[in-house]
Amino acid sequence: MTDFSARALVVDDEAISRKMVMFALEREGFQCDCASDGIEAMSKFEASDYEVVITDLKMPNKHGGDLVIELLGQNNPPLVVVHTSVLEPEVARGLIDEGVDDIVFKPVDYAAFAGKTRALLNRRRAPQKLRGTRFPGNSVGDSASGLSRAQFDDLIANVAKVEKGGIDQVGQYRLIRKLGEGGMGHVYEAEHSLLHRRCAVKLILPEYTSNRIALSRFEREVQAMARLSHWNTVRIFDYGVDARGCFFYAMELLDGLTLEQLVSRDGPLPPNQAMHILTQVCDALEEAHQTGLVHRDLKPSNLMAANVGGMANVAKVVDFGLVRATEETSVESTLVTHLGGICGTPKYIAPEQAMNPNAVDRRADIYSLGATAYFVLTGKPPFIRDSVFALTMAHVNEPVSPPSTHNPQLSSRVDEVIVKCMAKDPKDRYQNMRELRAAFESCVG
Repeated sequence: MTDFSARALVVDDEAISRKMVMFALEREGFQCDCASDGIEAMSKFEASDYEVVITDLKMPNKHGGDLVIELLGQNNPPLVVVHTSVLEPEVARGLIDEGVDDIVFKPVDYAAFAGKTRALLNRRRAPQKLRGTRFPGNSVGDSASGLSRAQFDDLIANVAKVEKGGIDQVGQYRLIRKLGEGGMGHVYEAEHSLLHRRCAVKLILPEYTSNRIALSRFEREVQAMARLSHWNTVRIFDYGVDARGCFFYAMELLDGLTLEQLVSRDGPLPPNQAMHILTQVCDALEEAHQTGLVHRDLKPSNLMAANVGGMANVAKVVDFGLVRATEETSVESTLVTHLGGICGTPKYIAPEQAMNPNAVDRRADIYSLGATAYFVLTGKPPFIRDSVFALTMAHVNEPVSPPSTHNPQLSSRVDEVIVKCMAKDPKDRYQNMRELRAAFESCVG
């Protein structure tokens, strides 16, 4: 980063938001100044030389939209990025039409956001040089160019006919019915056309397979998941790309409910039942952590209580869509994780993951599993706020209330375990899943 230098002006009436953006930009080599409203920002811009201006919209004195228009009307306008919480589609289109270079929504993966801003500035400085950039090939990426989002949407529309008796095929899998959808794609019940084995097939959104580095990371993730053999981890059978360029993987088809569905149906789980499920989750994650994988998106909807082999309440850890190998480079991770803005689910995200998702280790999973346990035992997430940004900042800054605040039947030992899981400093949490498993077991009455 020593060969990069640029001046940036960060405009936001929220001090913490300004500081987080400036901190991330400075790590990328920017020299940053700040302003708390549009009038102050325009005054500073006219008095100095900034190549980049990052601005919120809803601010006192001068709305960010007016500031944007004024900046873009300059003879030599800066790179302008809008950083906001809420934006109506028609306003977004208007800003793009005016010439805004990027729009990002709070909260954001700040490290990726800063890297992306630097890349945008480099492209503006030397557009011809960067247009020829190519990514190195890999086995999945070399097999197809991948679907565009429009083609993917057409495929999903076609698959909808399955529900009405139609048939569609992805690779060797005949899709039967839609099971759900998540941040990375759509999941279907399917059957292997030769083996006639039922399974679940996940179709991956094009955003996650849009360049060769992303494809390489997707391939490594699925291979790593396939090597996991623990009973309580969903099994991966196959992955690949079909003739149309649709990326998919096939996994174990489960009969059961997610913990989110279970709590929604029955209310908070009795402590003994909850601990029975959570200790199994610890076992599955211990294997993943030992192989160098961090899940990064543990939440009630990614944990199932399944019926397997005639046994009920068998825990299954599913959807490793944000899994990260601990040896993965920050560049590779940033290229992928910025696609979805903040990396993880704000209701259950660890503080360090909210600030820099590329710097997490297994203790981020311990925090998220503690937050999940909080929901399972109380029926409420640890924090409830009006916006995603406020929710994320609560995880970063605010102490969690003991779960017995919402469920007085819980013991002081349960409070102690959950609060320790959710300590702000990773050093103050349980340090591995073996320790957490033992703590959960100590809560059984």
